[in-house]
Amino acid sequence: AAAAAAAASTGPAAAEGAGATAGGARGGLARKRQDGSELPSTATVVLFCLLRLVAVPAVVLPLVAVLRQSSLFDSDDRLLLLVFALESGAPSAQLIVVQLNQLARGKEQAVAFRIAYLYIYQYCFAIVSVTLVSTVALA
Repeated sequence: AAAAAAAASTGPAAAEGAGATAGGARGGLARKRQDGSELPSTATVVLFCLLRLVAVPAVVLPLVAVLRQSSLFDSDDRLLLLVFALESGAPSAQLIVVQLNQLARGKEQAVAFRIAYLYIYQYCFAIVSVTLVSTVALA
């Protein structure tokens, strides 16, 4: 009975379970969908959103503030400040997903699905980032 249990624990299901546990602990391995394709890991989703919605505005807004203090930028044009801020805090465009889907091959569609999966979270979190960035720009 012990040998049967050991053999059962080394099967593919056990390997997937162990990989999911290890991936959850490390946050690096992708999760699998029912059709066998992989979803981006939670760490990838968080990094993707943080880079686009936090890091880019954190670089652009101070640069706009420096330009506003210099003579290179009209500091009274609040609409221009708002446009710079919104462009920096807005989520990524979906053009790459459309182009990959138009190629209509298996690998490109799988990549498009993974990118679209990331965009879903980015668009949800963009509600907060766009609000904060526009508030900072208009303050």
